[in-house]
Amino acid sequence: MFGSVSSPPPRQWGACWLACDLWSQLQLDQFWEERLPPSREGTEWKLILETLVCYALIDPGSEWRLHRQWFEQSAMGDLLGGDFALAEKDSLYRCLDKLLKHKQALFGHLRQRWADLFGAPFNVLLYDLTSTYFESDPPDPEEGSKKRWLQPGQAFGLRASGHRPDRHARGVSPGL
Repeated sequence: MFGSVSSPPPRQWGACWLACDLWSQLQLDQFWEERLPPSREGTEWKLILETLVCYALIDPGSEWRLHRQWFEQSAMGDLLGGDFALAEKDSLYRCLDKLLKHKQALFGHLRQRWADLFGAPFNVLLYDLTSTYFESDPPDPEEGSKKRWLQPGQAFGLRASGHRPDRHARGVSPGL
């Protein structure tokens, strides 16, 4: 009777929903609306950015990992009304390139949202920049390189926590 019943692998829903709600509470959808319009080809930059931000909040890692693994295990596509195009690796990197020119406006927006939401007066707002992360394929040992700094599938990064037991990554905790 139940031999033909199957269930898909579980996907992360609650954390994705909460991250999307935080995005909305910070009014980032409104902030990015005019700054990241869809491309002529239909690339939804604003939704790709929301996916990147939610991923960074929920399970930080590289864009490559988001593309290869995380997106399919999350409910981001369902929550944003999109498909795997939101996690296409080249689009992820191109989206990040589009952000730099909006850096000051974003900081101003976030500072104002912080003040509006919490009524917090402040002169200085500090934020953490220590979570830089990337992945790389190791050199081919047959091409003359005897040193193998990373094994296939491993990553190297800077993380504030210094270690993550769920990753095969090497971590460094810089002090500022």
